[in-house]
Amino acid sequence: MGGKLLQSDNPGHISDNSLGRIEGKLEGEGSKVAQKALRILREFSTEKIKDFHEVWQVMAAIRHLVYDLGLRGGPKTIEHIARNTAVMQQRAEGLTDPQAEENGEQFAERMRRIRTHTSLKALAALSGGEVDKRLGMIRARFKKPDLEHSGAQKYLDLEGKKMKRAITDRVPIDELLDIVRLAEESHPDPETQNLVSLARGIALEFLIRNLVTASPDLIKKASRFFTAKYIDAVLDQMPDSLADGRIGGKSAGVLLAYAALEEETPEFDTAFAKTHGYEYDPKRLFKEMQNEIKFAENSSRFIGSKIFEQVIDSNEGLADSTTIKRHYIDGKEVPEGLHEKVQGNMLTAKFPDHIERQLWILFKDLHGKPIIIRSSSELEDRVGAAFAGKYDSVELANSSKDEKDDFEKFKKAILQVYASVFSRDVMEYRGEHNLLIEDEEMGVLIQELNGNKYGDYIYPDFAIVAMSHATQSVGHNPKRGAMTVVAGLGEQAVTEGGRYVMLDKPKANNGMEKTQGRMTVISVKDQEKKIVSSSQLREANSLSPKIKAYGMEGQNERWQRLTCKGVTEYTEIPMMIEYIIQKLKHQLGYDVDCEFTVQYNGKTQKWDLKLVQCRPQNIPENMKPSRMPESVKKERVVLEHMEAMNATSYKNITHLLYIDPEIFSKLPAQHRYGVSAYVNQINKLFTKGKYLILTPLRWGSQEEASGLRAGFADFSHAAGYMEIFDNGDISCSWGTHFLQDTMDSQMATGAFQGSGVNYGFLRNAPHAQSVETKQCPQDVPEVPEVLRPFIRLIDINSVYGEEGEESKGKWVAHIAQDNIGTGNERPSHVYIAKEDQDFPVEVK
Repeated sequence: MGGKLLQSDNPGHISDNSLGRIEGKLEGEGSKVAQKALRILREFSTEKIKDFHEVWQVMAAIRHLVYDLGLRGGPKTIEHIARNTAVMQQRAEGLTDPQAEENGEQFAERMRRIRTHTSLKALAALSGGEVDKRLGMIRARFKKPDLEHSGAQKYLDLEGKKMKRAITDRVPIDELLDIVRLAEESHPDPETQNLVSLARGIALEFLIRNLVTASPDLIKKASRFFTAKYIDAVLDQMPDSLADGRIGGKSAGVLLAYAALEEETPEFDTAFAKTHGYEYDPKRLFKEMQNEIKFAENSSRFIGSKIFEQVIDSNEGLADSTTIKRHYIDGKEVPEGLHEKVQGNMLTAKFPDHIERQLWILFKDLHGKPIIIRSSSELEDRVGAAFAGKYDSVELANSSKDEKDDFEKFKKAILQVYASVFSRDVMEYRGEHNLLIEDEEMGVLIQELNGNKYGDYIYPDFAIVAMSHATQSVGHNPKRGAMTVVAGLGEQAVTEGGRYVMLDKPKANNGMEKTQGRMTVISVKDQEKKIVSSSQLREANSLSPKIKAYGMEGQNERWQRLTCKGVTEYTEIPMMIEYIIQKLKHQLGYDVDCEFTVQYNGKTQKWDLKLVQCRPQNIPENMKPSRMPESVKKERVVLEHMEAMNATSYKNITHLLYIDPEIFSKLPAQHRYGVSAYVNQINKLFTKGKYLILTPLRWGSQEEASGLRAGFADFSHAAGYMEIFDNGDISCSWGTHFLQDTMDSQMATGAFQGSGVNYGFLRNAPHAQSVETKQCPQDVPEVPEVLRPFIRLIDINSVYGEEGEESKGKWVAHIAQDNIGTGNERPSHVYIAKEDQDFPVEVK
């Protein structure tokens, strides 16, 4: 892209003078194509387009439409034509030294004028029906709604109360939207109402399929709740060339959530109020919540999924990107370094020039505000496959004085999201969920980061992750849901844990009240995301007043702990969160997993609560409270704990991969990094669910002192993992690092204190030499020498057959966990049993 274009202070802008010159030139040409182009130009006069839009924006959209369609040879050919024409014009105008006599802004204006003229004629050269089809999105985005509904009436005979023409995927976007708008008006006659309602459903389905998602489940849900307002939101927030394709799963999930919440639900509201003791005055409950909390929309932009494909097509270094998936489909080993090569080439890829110009326009609108660049794949956030944490998200401070440098970071962040498509974790996950055959269409969701500036840092007061069904429970009602609260950006909710509360009793102490050691924030000074302690922020006078008031616990400031206790004890936020997630479950028909930000608004004196993500909470069939049969002898128990947080059962596990806790006291951190690589080798030996990992502290932690690093691809075939921690130490993750992954894959997770671990069995069992597979026995990879004292793969049948009870049957392990419990006991066990016997007993 030429430097002059990047330096333009008015990217995409064409002056009224230039528009007049284009109109005069088309008038003078006289050809049919020129006259048709002139009609297109005049169709978008100032009085005909929506408020807050201008004619030059429409012309920019038309140029990008022509580029995307490849008309007149595509963007490179049009650019070449424009440059040659510009030089000839300069000479004709008597410029002897164009570079000296015409500055960059003037030249950029000249180039845009020529490209606009060329694009209008290229579009006009299409047949009439094709022009209408292609202009449909631009008309829908920019033109004022037609109050006469002439577009809709091409297909509906309102007087005859019948269809006039079939509504198909060839109908232009603007006419489909006009049908939806017509249906939203009041029609007293029942026959007319039935007709327009039927037409609305057909039109809305095509709009959603074209702009939002191809997922049948999402299309069905969105068709029920979306109105014209939500289609307008998509069109307004996905500009020009960046609108090529769909907005994808994550973006669709957020829009669907807002649409579902907008619908009135009097019966649900009455039942909810009754649950909270407001049976006789439900309006009072909602008034109390609304007096304290404002549920607000998040500011977002979308980049269509086809931009991802355009980047691949226009960069030779990404030719191998299509081969990765084939290796997984064929069940073959991916060549060493291929993942890294493709990801590296994506990070250095170039956007097509016309796409980069549009990104620059989008960036100019966003610059000065912290943003997060998030994936929005067609595959993610769907029922049965959430892809939680699989694709990258990138936070940007986006507010330095060096605009060009910030733009480079903006582009790199988008490419980083694209690069994550080709990670081993993503491919393993797609294989696990039979999604390898489906095409990967990666949209991008750009959200403004919520929060305020405190000193040199920007962050929201609090972030919340909430689930409508509490998969981790402490004896309360899991169907009321649960939430984790952290101060600052929400990263700590997953990486370190926050204040976990059951929503039926948000003020109760439940044994999971963790002190939040650090906060994720945006550093304005360093222009990057940082993780800092609350004490550092307080010392720098950069700690939010509301975190001091509602987050800190303790009288003496020096010894205060960050627990977020005040949020759950002294505000109505837990009740509002419960209302939102339970209403979403009621409306959508499935449990949900949502993320929120909470920021106190000094002007309104209320908490601003914003939903930033909503996806299905995929709860596996085996996630039901269960107990070990009483007949199982104590010596057959490998792990035991009486404070279960999870409710999972698992059967017929043949091997245990044991990692001894002494690895932390006897092995330096740099040597522990090899654990995940070895686990990955073991993982490849097993079919799904035949081995269980027993690990010290937090499995998957990125912090050296708190656990062992691992990615989901390293253990994707495991039955799950159990974390072992010292008595009195609650530094385990309880499965939160991979919570949605484990649920999607029906894995078991749990935590056990040292006193409940059968170290005698685990430490004395030999390391297995081979593993039986469907094909033939395979040798177990040798443990690296430095890790050998701490890791062993235990063949349960082999070891127990020698040292345990004599049996003709095969010995295996089962898992039973009951997080509901009776009294103070919520038992969790991993125990040895005969294959297909002594199964966990479900708790009714």
